[in-house]
Amino acid sequence: MQPRVPVMVEIAGADAPIGTPFEKLEALQERYRDLDVRIEWLRKEAPRFHLRLERYRIAERPVTQADFALYLAETGRRDDFQALTARPDRNDHPARMNLDDARAYIDWLTHTMRRGFRLPTEFEWEFAAAGPASHAFPWGDQYVEGLANTTEAGHGDTRPVDALADNVSWCGVFDMAGNAEEWTASVYRPYPGGNPVRDTFNADGGDYTVTRGGSFKLGRDCARCQRRHGALPDAAIGLRLAESV
Repeated sequence: MQPRVPVMVEIAGADAPIGTPFEKLEALQERYRDLDVRIEWLRKEAPRFHLRLERYRIAERPVTQADFALYLAETGRRDDFQALTARPDRNDHPARMNLDDARAYIDWLTHTMRRGFRLPTEFEWEFAAAGPASHAFPWGDQYVEGLANTTEAGHGDTRPVDALADNVSWCGVFDMAGNAEEWTASVYRPYPGGNPVRDTFNADGGDYTVTRGGSFKLGRDCARCQRRHGALPDAAIGLRLAESV
């Protein structure tokens, strides 16, 4: 069986604004005080800088459980979330997978479709979500109750990737806030002019891969376009394809 051809949105090359100015971090911490957001978490996204991005494509929606189940069936591979992926009533939910499985899925899809799929960098991901105006959320600068599947929504699980039609960014990319976090190709490094931040993800001094977008298990702050996160145990992390042009 052939995999579904993913709908890809092309984004023109741009000098993309990335991150958050240092002077806005304390106000951000105060805005999300009810979530016990710590200033050191926010320092990872500062300072704001501009980065030249070449033209690229990014998937309109995340890889679904139906997409991933086909890959598992065709390859005979098992994954950490096999039981979830196999449920037909969740076929249109975002697939959850570890980083190794995400890379293996991309390799399989690239070979099968003869395309150049890959993980987006965290900067490509942020620009597709926040746009030239560097919005805090895909739809604008204010969190709007009901537009994202975060802990505030109270669902306690993933939802279909097309469940929230207004959770869409400036370029027509859906579901970038909440539901399932998304892997990127980027290993955490401080931004130019910033300092390394040591936290849960690199407490042992090692590297970790940046995730973006928040999930149903995380509060609204993690759904911000600029927020840099990582993989926690039993995290809900999925995959959005990218492609060079």
